[in-house]
Amino acid sequence: MIGAACSGEAPDGPTAVADATKIAGAETAAPGPAPGVTIAADPAPPFAYWAPEGSVIRNHPSSPGIWIAEGEGEVVYYFGDACGASRYQIDTVGTDRATIEDLSPEVEVRDYVQGDVLIQNLVPTRINIERDGPGGRILSISCG
Repeated sequence: MIGAACSGEAPDGPTAVADATKIAGAETAAPGPAPGVTIAADPAPPFAYWAPEGSVIRNHPSSPGIWIAEGEGEVVYYFGDACGASRYQIDTVGTDRATIEDLSPEVEVRDYVQGDVLIQNLVPTRINIERDGPGGRILSISCG
């Protein structure tokens, strides 16, 4: 792997990621992936913080720009970072809603409580804020 990184050649097979904060040259810092995440996608997603521990990230079979992380009984979809959700991961997830008031008024936001019934319309530029209760702690921030 080190030889491939120094020579500019791509390694063969999936890439295991341990502590990287950015994937595939992305511009915005975000937390690294959970331990044991393997990236088998080509191209890789811009970030891997969203993938559960021990999962394998693959490309969606029919939709470019969408990735799927599959682990033990868990499947998570990632729709890229068109909404800029990556910039809120380190300082916002785990806090209350008031910490992200710097969002532009033009940004569409879906702010909901875990378990709420949601319309399944994909809007890649929309920020989804999932909370543990009304006005509660932020569990996740994602695009879609």
